[in-house]
Amino acid sequence: SRQRINIKRKNELLLKNQQIYDAREALTVVELENAKLKEEELNQKIAFKNKELTSYTLNFMQKNELMEELKEAIKEIKKSPGNDVGKKLGALNKMVTNSMQIDKDWQDFKRHFEEVHTDFFTRLKSKFPDITSNELKLCALLKLNMNLKEAASIMGISPESVKTARYRLRKKLQLSKEDNLVEYIINLEKEIV
Repeated sequence: SRQRINIKRKNELLLKNQQIYDAREALTVVELENAKLKEEELNQKIAFKNKELTSYTLNFMQKNELMEELKEAIKEIKKSPGNDVGKKLGALNKMVTNSMQIDKDWQDFKRHFEEVHTDFFTRLKSKFPDITSNELKLCALLKLNMNLKEAASIMGISPESVKTARYRLRKKLQLSKEDNLVEYIINLEKEIV
């Protein structure tokens, strides 16, 4: 009888321990599922922000391409007779050129970029304090893996000017000829602490 009571208590204790173990396991499974859901949600947000950034970048490029077309059209009209028309179109040409450099567009782009690549500019400035704002722009475009023509279109300069800017940036970042500038910029976030 005493032995039966001990066996019964042991069985009850084993059952309670099993129930506690099962409850903990169920809780762990729920916590893992919640973590997976949060990770999926974050990944979806990042994917959305990347799409938004890409869309904004393409819009930026299309705007600058349109401005280039306008400039070319104005040059053609300028060649036509009539001094007064030439002067007015010259002023209009300057306005188009200046609008390609609008700082507001860059600030919008920078904001979208920072939403995806948090603290990229801050970290870059802390690692390279003498980096210029134009070099930061170039770094952002390199981070998005843009080619010379795309970067030139967004920056409103010629591909040759982008090449020169890239060369100067390489020197400022103290990269050797063997180092790939684009890969360095893309991977920079991982190494900046």
